[in-house]
Amino acid sequence: MMKKYNILSAIILIFSLSLASCENDGKEANLSPSMVYIINDGVQNISLYEMEDAYTYNLGIYKSGALKSDATVKIAVFTEAELNEYNTENGTNYSLIPATCYTISTSEVSFGSEVKDVNRVIDINFDVTQLKELPQIEGTYTLPIKIATSSITINKNKAISIITLDSSIPLISRSNWAIAGFSTEEATGEDNGKNGKAIHMIDNDINTFWHSKWDGGTDEMPHHVTIDMQQSYTIAQVNLIRRQGNNSLRAGEFWLSENNTDFVKAGDFQLEERDNEQNFPVNHTRGRYLKVIFAESNNPPHTSLAEVMVRGY
Repeated sequence: MMKKYNILSAIILIFSLSLASCENDGKEANLSPSMVYIINDGVQNISLYEMEDAYTYNLGIYKSGALKSDATVKIAVFTEAELNEYNTENGTNYSLIPATCYTISTSEVSFGSEVKDVNRVIDINFDVTQLKELPQIEGTYTLPIKIATSSITINKNKAISIITLDSSIPLISRSNWAIAGFSTEEATGEDNGKNGKAIHMIDNDINTFWHSKWDGGTDEMPHHVTIDMQQSYTIAQVNLIRRQGNNSLRAGEFWLSENNTDFVKAGDFQLEERDNEQNFPVNHTRGRYLKVIFAESNNPPHTSLAEVMVRGY
């Protein structure tokens, strides 16, 4: 009797273990498979002139899924051919950021088999000084990164990060600018002094203007006006708007100084005969005081200007 009981117990035990095994197999089949992807995938824009001299971008790599599995993931920067193919497929005009402008902390990360071991960060360190010295191009500089290989499945929809560089130079606020000096202005003759003064070229109103002196005499060219920007900037571009409907101003120069005494030439300008804003890139020059020299006029010695704006950092 005892022998039969033992045999029956063994059969029940084997059946129970088999059933448990089947149940576990069923659960495993319903669990989501492990995959890896880039957290900050797609186009990621970074602004060059909001960075310090060194800037670190964090590229996130994530392992998803409920199954326990370890993983090794390798990333890579697009080749020139791969970027050209991407441009063709997406209608973009990206150019590779030179490799001398950045370093990548590692090209390979590993995950353990624990379900909670899911996140890795790769640091991309940009040399901002070198980035700012890159030549201007028609398109946009970019650092395109892909998951190149993985020991587990790659989520193809989130396997690429296109880190683009916004190199547009910010427009400096003129809210606290002041006039630090001038060689001439029309203090009374333009609308009883409501126009014609140097301050009118930084008042954010294109319908007002600075004018060289003409009431009660004139001053010989070249004329100049010096603007105090209240703090030092590296100037990259000066934008001018001529007096509306008046083409007297023809050409001149831009000079920068830290102390309003020792000036360094930053660039020149030659105005076209149009009323809208005209932009003049200059040598990147640092200074607090901007001196605009009015060297040539179509009606000398008279000349005028509506607005001066500056892009810099």
